Amino acid sequence: MRGTDIADKALIKAIVAETEAALDAGASPPRTLFEALNNGNPGDPFSGFRQLVFGGFTLSRNLEEAHATRFTHLHLRMENTILADLPGALRTHPASPKFVVRDLTKQDAAVNHAHFHSAGFSRKLGYNLFCAGNVSLTDGRLLFIGGHDKGGNNGIRKLNIYDPEYGEWVDRVQAPVRLDYADDPTGTRPRFTPNCVDHAVEAGRPPIIDPDTGRCNPRNEENTDPPDPSDMTFQRWYPTGVTLPDGTVLLIGGSDQNSELIKDVCEDAGGDPVECDTPGALKVDVDRDEVNRSKTRPPIPEVYFPQTDTTTPLYNAQKHFGFYPHCFVVQTGDGVHGWGVACKQESALTDDDYEGDIYTAADGTMRQDPETLSADSRRGYSPWPLTGRTYILDVIGALADPDHAVPRSLQESDQQSTNHWTFVDTAESAHDFGAETELVTVGADGHTSSHLVVAFAGENGSASIIEQIDYAAATPTWMRGQDFPAGEEHDQNNAVTLPTGKIIVLGGSDSRNRRDRFGVYEYDPATTALRLVANEVVPRFDHSTALLLPDATVIIMGGNRSNLMPAINPGVQDSPADQDLRNLMVPNWRIYKPAYLFNEDGTEAERPEIEWPPDAIGFGGTFDIEVDGDGDVASIASCVIIRTSPVTHNWAWGNRWVQLPCRQDDDTVTITEPTHRAQAIAGDYMLFVVNTSGVPSEGRHVRLGPAFP
Repeated sequence: MRGTDIADKALIKAIVAETEAALDAGASPPRTLFEALNNGNPGDPFSGFRQLVFGGFTLSRNLEEAHATRFTHLHLRMENTILADLPGALRTHPASPKFVVRDLTKQDAAVNHAHFHSAGFSRKLGYNLFCAGNVSLTDGRLLFIGGHDKGGNNGIRKLNIYDPEYGEWVDRVQAPVRLDYADDPTGTRPRFTPNCVDHAVEAGRPPIIDPDTGRCNPRNEENTDPPDPSDMTFQRWYPTGVTLPDGTVLLIGGSDQNSELIKDVCEDAGGDPVECDTPGALKVDVDRDEVNRSKTRPPIPEVYFPQTDTTTPLYNAQKHFGFYPHCFVVQTGDGVHGWGVACKQESALTDDDYEGDIYTAADGTMRQDPETLSADSRRGYSPWPLTGRTYILDVIGALADPDHAVPRSLQESDQQSTNHWTFVDTAESAHDFGAETELVTVGADGHTSSHLVVAFAGENGSASIIEQIDYAAATPTWMRGQDFPAGEEHDQNNAVTLPTGKIIVLGGSDSRNRRDRFGVYEYDPATTALRLVANEVVPRFDHSTALLLPDATVIIMGGNRSNLMPAINPGVQDSPADQDLRNLMVPNWRIYKPAYLFNEDGTEAERPEIEWPPDAIGFGGTFDIEVDGDGDVASIASCVIIRTSPVTHNWAWGNRWVQLPCRQDDDTVTITEPTHRAQAIAGDYMLFVVNTSGVPSEGRHVRLGPAFP
């Protein structure tokens, strides 16, 4: 979607004009985007986008309860899925570089805007990727798992794949509602239903039409998530994906609810409630109680096979996790099958709770006992308490069971000896919505000498706790690191592993008290020490992201628009501090340059340069690179590869740091490749060398393969 899809252009222009006039006068803008986009036409709150596409569900308050910015006119022309060219997308006007948000001008935005390109519906994407899972496949394509259908917790079954080589999305069955909207975004053509009819004919059923609009009914999930041969078995929102050593992908966790249960709320002309089929009844709202009551967490993992573009469920390996369970491939043996997937954040529910929960039926369908559930108890996005209990799933063993795709109840799966989860340890905190990253060190003998996973705070348990576990240890055990400062709770933060093996942790918030965290910390997993190294000025909380760039800097971006517009004290509206706050509402990304890029006097450090890197590397061999630099600059202390993968919602998502054995002979550095596919998952990596002064080179791209054994 684009901004101009969601609301009338004239309405958006009016909001932008109101915003600019208010800011020029030192006042707060009169209305938010959320208010304008959900109100529809005067006297008809269900007109336009909300009715035609969302079926009465409202747009996200967290994302859009913010004011328009002085650059909104540029954003509206872009689709919600975009491709950015770096470093061009980071530039401001060349005659006047800008480092402070409030100093940005429309001319700066125009220079920057030229380096962004729409990559959504115009490139064959037909689904909403908001809060999907995302991983990089071993062949370099990007897999997006599940997604968003009209409202929070409404998942989809789709597996969308972006192919960077061709710059477009792999073909999927298109949703009739989306196609209808593309053909008639205003909803003015009477009885406009060809896409709905065509899809229904192919599916062998009557078309499901919205009686109020004559269009494809968006409340029917066949119209918004039509079956595709590549679909998952279960609809998922906030799921996790893990690319596996054999090139397949584990799909796990997430939530879903039945969006078809939404009901209209109607009144008569006098404002009294009436049934909506009463003559003269007016729709005034929607009732989502039954939708909330249907909220579920699919406990059944699935495996995706890229070579056949199909999935299979693992009914024999059921376990309840929360949103985006943090899962990592770990080595469990020396053989080709000596690996599993470690996952944390199991639900705190006991077996006794399952009678009122989901998947109690023998066929694995969503069955619930309405007597034990209430709409209020499931109104929140993630109402289930989580724990730090950590397990390893034997994916290969589960797939080897000939009955793995046969539906069975959760209790049966728990009771059977074929359940393939092995308990590891319990972390003190679940660390849900806390940053988490992983570091693998390969020893000189080719064995994994350490495989650290480091978890930074989060919502459940103490939100200041830092813990780490070494899966290469004889008995992997969670241990405490140095906590964040006393009283400083962090969740929805971000962590990025630097080429040196230090970890940058930034952003987040104390969500209980809505206090943003602006500190940028460096954590050393070798000593478990934490220190403050910088301070941000832009809030980075929910939906923010940070990534390591090839030049060894860190890009910080994203976050809810509502978090960019803090409350303004009416008594001091003209103060410089409040003007700064108002100007922070411009969505932006910033670059953090770690200290290793500078000398003590502030000048730029000389860096080693990698020359003649190979395009591709493999497993079990060695490869040579040339390193250029004067004197000690070219004296290399360590060699690392860092996997590149999409990142969302705080944790590593396969961006694995792997230190490889290397030796230097003059300008030639010989690097030993990984010996086991669980040490480094095949795919795209950045190769860095770090000199004896702790200064990294720029990263050079290498492809670790083959993609499939």
